[in-house]
Amino acid sequence: MLNLLKILKKTEVSKSPTIIVIGDFMLDHYIFGTTSRTSPEAPVPIVEFKNENYSLGGAGNVVANLYELGANVIPIGIVGTDSAGLQLKKLIKGKNCDNTNLIPVNDRYTTIKTRILSANQQIVRLDKEEIQKIPTSISNQLIKSLNYHIPKADALIISDYAKGVCSKSMTQKIIEIANSHKVPVLVDPKTSDLTCYQGSYLITPNLKEFKNIIKNNQNISDKQISSLAKKLLIKHEIDNLLITKGSEGMSLVSSKKTINISADAKEVFDVSGAGDTVIATIAFSLAHKINLENSIHLANISAGIVVSKTGTATVTKEEIIEYIIEKQPTKQKIFNNKDDFSSTLSYLRSKKKKIVFTNGCFDLLHIGHISLLEQAAKLGDILIVAINSDNSVKRIKGNERPITTEQHRARILASISEIDGVILFNEDTPYELIKLIKPDVLVKGKDYKIEDVIGKDIVEKNGGSVELIDIVENVSTTAIANQITQLDRGS
Repeated sequence: MLNLLKILKKTEVSKSPTIIVIGDFMLDHYIFGTTSRTSPEAPVPIVEFKNENYSLGGAGNVVANLYELGANVIPIGIVGTDSAGLQLKKLIKGKNCDNTNLIPVNDRYTTIKTRILSANQQIVRLDKEEIQKIPTSISNQLIKSLNYHIPKADALIISDYAKGVCSKSMTQKIIEIANSHKVPVLVDPKTSDLTCYQGSYLITPNLKEFKNIIKNNQNISDKQISSLAKKLLIKHEIDNLLITKGSEGMSLVSSKKTINISADAKEVFDVSGAGDTVIATIAFSLAHKINLENSIHLANISAGIVVSKTGTATVTKEEIIEYIIEKQPTKQKIFNNKDDFSSTLSYLRSKKKKIVFTNGCFDLLHIGHISLLEQAAKLGDILIVAINSDNSVKRIKGNERPITTEQHRARILASISEIDGVILFNEDTPYELIKLIKPDVLVKGKDYKIEDVIGKDIVEKNGGSVELIDIVENVSTTAIANQITQLDRGS
């Protein structure tokens, strides 16, 4: 995950990509209330209205996710000439998008899905929509908009919800135009006829949709998915196929290999719009020249975040970064140098986390070390521990030290829950590291005099403090080592 964090942080210094979203735009309407009784008229719950809100659904939710990630988005589609259409266009404009490519169609409903919830539990959903094919004159206007915007696009998403925009001829025309400009096309498909999406770079059916495509409703293994998907790719000239499998994760299939990824959900609360989040994250990543495999891993994290939210929600880049940091395995809490730590440090500063810093050799970890670390962790939000490299320890303590290697010492420290990061340094003191990190709190034991603490000047100059913590008396690595030596001699 550390590698993903480095990759994601690079997107913050590069130009925001331009991504076209074309497809079926919808309006999601949520009515929230409480339920305490059933109706005397029918065996149904009575929901007492509390509040309501509107959000972008379908292709609109893809736009919302791309906006939150930091992309420039060009939405192309249709709306009805009704109040829902006006509301949808207003919400699109609120995402800093030009809504003039959402063409009003006379005598047609804007698709609106109304969900009634009680205690965040969906009671019923009411859909108001029309699904007939759109008039040829409207299709021509959409293609005209696409031809105008495609030269500046970095990626294109077709968000097909089978509401009439993405007919076979229309979809093939979109893909042909994008391919002629070498713009990758990503498709969230609805129909099981993959000839509609021939020539696309990636399609992202869920498992149910994939089973409809292969006309098999039985349980299928990952091996079977891989074999069947590769045949489909060849047959329909599609580069990649990503099958999203809910709690079972995802399977990315290309002509050369298959990658199975476990689900990475915090807590599944609502799966509405998760597919929109997935395809938006992939398109955003690809537009930043992140390879497809890493893009899928980022999308998997995004999906895990969004399903823990209510309704058709979105995910921000900051949420992904925070999730990566929180979920780092023990070994990935270890940073071998300052450069490795820079991405994490940038995030911590942006979130205004209170950083606590301490350092030492930590050779033969003992109760004195643990006591100091436990006390230090209570002084802020993040505890960073710097440890001397093996060469540094030898210069300070002699050629017989350290007793345990730098990687062993780092691994042991990283396993301690109170510690958020372990950094190795090769200098005799951590002065340069402290200069980089500028911690809010610098911690040493009370066996030090405060004026002798390395980095005190840097921390105090930046408004931080130096804290001397109580130590466990008569406990040291040297004493333990000497005792072991005496035991060995005695044996």
